Amino acid sequence: MDEVVYHLIENKYLNEQRFANLYTISKFNQKQWGKYRIEQQLKAKGLFENTIQEALKQIKSQDYLYTFNKLAKKIWEENHQLSLLQRKKKTYDQLVYKGYELELIHQFLEKQ
Repeated sequence: MDEVVYHLIENKYLNEQRFANLYTISKFNQKQWGKYRIEQQLKAKGLFENTIQEALKQIKSQDYLYTFNKLAKKIWEENHQLSLLQRKKKTYDQLVYKGYELELIHQFLEKQ
């Protein structure tokens, strides 16, 4: 079994960096996860910190901000029936759950 695993690694069939890169991009594009949540999930899979940080670099900052703003506005609009305080709390909670940075969330909520 060790020979097979060694062969797969040598021929680049098993590659942690490639896995981390694809995982990062797919979770960001499909589920609109933030960097914090992606990082936590990759740590849970036992990947090294430098591998995770390299994978997170795959997300372009312009795309990240665009996705964050689009998601935040969507959540904000979905909760239009709530009071301002409840609306902010619900938006905050959902964006934290998705794994976005607190600074980005606070900036968005200050504008509302």
